[in-house]
Amino acid sequence: MKINKIILLLFFICIHRYGYTKEEDTNQPIHISSNKQHVYLKENRIVFSGHVRVTQGSIHIEAENLTMIKNDNSKQKILIAQGQPATYSQVIDEHPAIASANKITYALEDKMVFLNGKANIKQQDSLVQGELITYNALDKEIIAQGNSDKSERVLTIFQPEKGL
Repeated sequence: MKINKIILLLFFICIHRYGYTKEEDTNQPIHISSNKQHVYLKENRIVFSGHVRVTQGSIHIEAENLTMIKNDNSKQKILIAQGQPATYSQVIDEHPAIASANKITYALEDKMVFLNGKANIKQQDSLVQGELITYNALDKEIIAQGNSDKSERVLTIFQPEKGL
C-alpha cells in the first residue's frame, strides 16, 4: 500500500512539473528546414535529412533525419525524428522542457510524443530518464519505462521547489 502511495505522489509531481503545455503551439504553422528533402507523393511521406530543424510555436525539434507521414484516412500527421540524439523542446508551465532520444515520434493530432532509446526529459533541474518515455499532452500523462531485459531502470530526479 505504501508503494502505491509513493507511485501516486510521483505521478502528481510529474504532472505538475511537466503537465501544462502552451495550447496555442499546435495551432501554429509547422516550419521545417533541412539540407535535403525527398517527397514521396504516392505514399504521403516526406523525408528530410541533414541538420533538420522543426518549429511550431514554442515546440522545437532537431534531428539528423526526419520523416513526416500523413495518414490518408485522417488529418493525422506524424513526425519521426532520428539522431544521436534527436531533441524536442517545448515551453511547459512557463519553463522550457527539453527531451532527447535516439528516436522521437510526434503525433500532431493526438498531441503525443514518444521518446525511444536513451530517452530523457529535463525541466529546470528535474529529470525523467528511461529507454522509452511517452508524453500525452491531452491527458497530461508521462509514462517512462526501462529496457525490456530490465538492465536499465527508469530514473527520476525531482528538485525541491524554491520557497517551500
